[in-house]
Amino acid sequence: ELIRKELEARPATEDAWTALLNALRHTPRPGQDDATTLQISKMLYGTPSLRARSLEKHLHWQALLTPEIRRRLGVAPDDEHDLRADAIVACVLT
Repeated sequence: ELIRKELEARPATEDAWTALLNALRHTPRPGQDDATTLQISKMLYGTPSLRARSLEKHLHWQALLTPEIRRRLGVAPDDEHDLRADAIVACVLT
């Protein structure tokens, strides 16, 4: 939710890709520096059950963030054939 709110607050002049990257960069991560984040990531991806949960979390983020990226791209919310927003969000999360 914090990332979604940050994304929605990004300036309209930012393209979809830049807005999403900036939203991720500017969302507070209390008490985590880059070294801690790297250690946590290594643990997550090295432990099958944690990796599975992390993938579930990314799918949830995908669902939360894609509507705003669709809006920024000018894609109708019900257009199932335009996958640009899904691709952008998936790439950034990866």
